[in-house]
Amino acid sequence: MRAPETLCELLQVAYINVPFFEYDITDQVLNKGDGAGGYLADTYFQMLANYGAVQQAFSFFAEQPARSCTLFHCGAGSDRTGIMSMLLLGLAGVGRSDIIADYAYSFGYIPEVNAALFEATAASGNRVRADLQLRINAISVVYDRLVEHYGSVPQFLTRAGVTDEEQRLVRTRLVG
Repeated sequence: MRAPETLCELLQVAYINVPFFEYDITDQVLNKGDGAGGYLADTYFQMLANYGAVQQAFSFFAEQPARSCTLFHCGAGSDRTGIMSMLLLGLAGVGRSDIIADYAYSFGYIPEVNAALFEATAASGNRVRADLQLRINAISVVYDRLVEHYGSVPQFLTRAGVTDEEQRLVRTRLVG
């Protein structure tokens, strides 16, 4: 397949396109469509319910040579990228608050996100922008539901078809 990325035309660049909305959406635990977290969370639940896409992406990551650089992104670099980052960070053992912050940094300045997540905004008089708060709420609901129903990101990945060996390889590349 011809990659739409000009970077992929360079030698030694592997490319895969994993559409999160072109597979069967089978996980009814995550994909309830109950409105918790708003429309963004519903969209993220649909992505995570797409086990085929999750498994395909993680298999690709696991197949990359040790010490290689692996890049991932989506068209806008926020939603699909944010969900994949959440999964990768969760697999690496990063804690909830840092995963939420990593996602939120795509939508606000570092001091603004830190104030929203780590400071008592009511006491300090800081107000969180509505769009930033919407995103923080959405990713929080998604992460919490995933952990509530699966126990952890690695357990979710197992359910999505990512093998223990693939998880080990990806985790090793992330944390050494």
